[in-house]
Amino acid sequence: MISSLLMRPSLSRIPGVTILRRSLATLSNPLPVAQLREKSMMKPSCGPLPQRLTESGHPWVYWPEIENIKELNPLPPGSIVRLLGPDGSDLGLGLLNRSSSIPVRVLTRSSPSSTVTEDYISALLRRRAHKAVSRSLALPTIARHRCGRLITGEADGLPGITCDLLRAADDKGRGSILIFKFDTYGEEFSWDKVVRDEVCDSIHDITAVVVHKMNWRKERHGADGKEFTTTLVRGSESVLDGAYVVEGQTHFQLPLMDVHHQSMWPFHEADMRQRLQPCVRGRTVLDVSCGYGGWGIRAAKEGAAAEVVMLDEAVRAVRFAETNSKINGVDDKVSILLRNDLENELEAMAASRLFFDVVILHAYPQIKKRERVSFGQLGRELVASAEGCVSITTASNMRVG
Repeated sequence: MISSLLMRPSLSRIPGVTILRRSLATLSNPLPVAQLREKSMMKPSCGPLPQRLTESGHPWVYWPEIENIKELNPLPPGSIVRLLGPDGSDLGLGLLNRSSSIPVRVLTRSSPSSTVTEDYISALLRRRAHKAVSRSLALPTIARHRCGRLITGEADGLPGITCDLLRAADDKGRGSILIFKFDTYGEEFSWDKVVRDEVCDSIHDITAVVVHKMNWRKERHGADGKEFTTTLVRGSESVLDGAYVVEGQTHFQLPLMDVHHQSMWPFHEADMRQRLQPCVRGRTVLDVSCGYGGWGIRAAKEGAAAEVVMLDEAVRAVRFAETNSKINGVDDKVSILLRNDLENELEAMAASRLFFDVVILHAYPQIKKRERVSFGQLGRELVASAEGCVSITTASNMRVG
């Protein structure tokens, strides 16, 4: 199975075949320098020094840690910069976006002795992408179900890049769909296309490719998906209908052209969902903010829960959760409810003495906007707030057996 998923050599490596690719951004020679401060300006100014933090493996460099931050202002997003310590020591190369609160994402911790060229950066990205995909395809769950996360951002040395592998719903269960999410913004630097081409060269049965690309210079989240541009770069939307994820013995369908946080499956929670199964046998389960039913439906099918009640505020999530419950044959013991206010619903359940043995609470932080009068109408900021989480947690003060 693993060998069948690994692709034939890229066409660009076959003699006599020439593929025109959009070149990378022109690299300055010598590269611009981002020099770290001896002491961070972040408040409170405690913890490791910026150089020690970078050398220990931290993938990001924040603007208060850069000494010559103003000199980097004219550089376009996606520029490659050389990282230097306060003493001038070489700390590697980074990907720059001056408009972001994370202006530099560490690309490599060792710089070549020779001049850094476009070919060097392209080869580095391709090598890391191929290594990440090969390692992921060798995992037992991905090899068995042909579903899973192929690239996990900084963990694979590819800053801000996430790639998922899903299955296409054809008659014979064959065909793969790739979902890319690029959290970093770059105007000229085509690193996203370099990585995407390498991943597509490594999977042989691709039927569709969906890309979620950050289009806000400041790389700020919290606009309910509007900060991303979703594009179908290969295949047709009809191929995406019925695309599904296999987790354990359960199948889940999801809308792939929706906003990124609703079209990408939370593969990182799979182990936690698996651990839950022995705890729900013969019990009643409440799943708050159920999404597409990843927790509640698995509890009903694999965990053999007696009854599962699922709540959500999104119409599309409820519709797909209902579809997934029917696909997995547990619609007889799963109740899926659409509610406008989950907090009020939980308070009503508590007031009516409605108890559940197990409560699954997805308390996502609410990102609110605040206005700065000094900056006028365009001075809105996104501020992370856990206020909604606290109130939901309080309202769900139910007995757990």
